[in-house]
Amino acid sequence: ILAQATVKQDCFLPHFPTLNMEPFMSPHLLIADMHQRLLILCSKAACKHFQGLQQAERHLRQRLQQPQRRLLRNMDVAFAISRHIEPIRTQQLLEELHATLLSTTPTSSVVDAAQTFEKRKDENNHTEEKLAVNMTEVEELEAEQPESTVMKVYDSVSDITDPGA
Repeated sequence: ILAQATVKQDCFLPHFPTLNMEPFMSPHLLIADMHQRLLILCSKAACKHFQGLQQAERHLRQRLQQPQRRLLRNMDVAFAISRHIEPIRTQQLLEELHATLLSTTPTSSVVDAAQTFEKRKDENNHTEEKLAVNMTEVEELEAEQPESTVMKVYDSVSDITDPGA
């Protein structure tokens, strides 16, 4: 019995993992601390080592609810991003974004949308004109046909049963 207890001791889950929160903890430190605690908790629950929270989430898929799974994935991504943020890279990103925004005109998308609207409006007008021409042709053809070949459209059932009325 003692041997069984020592084997399962690694998989022991604490009742509730408490966070050691300092009053003014930096967000990146809070993310790192939470990531570590979640990873340890998942590893102990599965009795298995995981490389990250996404791997743990996939392994524990059947035991977790969807919001918990999403939280683990998002926490893993947040930790990965916060781990790689450096002053040099952030400065490069700001400069690249600034250059991109300066090189494009803010009205280009509005102009494109207006041109697309006008083009579709012209296409619709052209379609309506073609429809009107086709209807005129149909009316002309009906006028040229002898009465016997033109199909008569009746307004009601009584017109069909009593054609003289």
